[in-house]
Amino acid sequence: SRFPVEDYDTLGAMLTAEFGHLPQPGEEIKLAGFLFRVTKGDNRRVQQFAVRIQEA
Repeated sequence: SRFPVEDYDTLGAMLTAEFGHLPQPGEEIKLAGFLFRVTKGDNRRVQQFAVRIQEA
């Protein structure tokens, strides 16, 4: 699986687009075989997130 990184300047911007809204800490999304969990953010952007490989 691939990430649509060519469309974004940062991974945080990609995650925001994939969520369809500005995610808050604790929100999770599965993308390209990974689980992304937002761990820090503010009212403008995702500042930090954790990534886990999804089990097959």
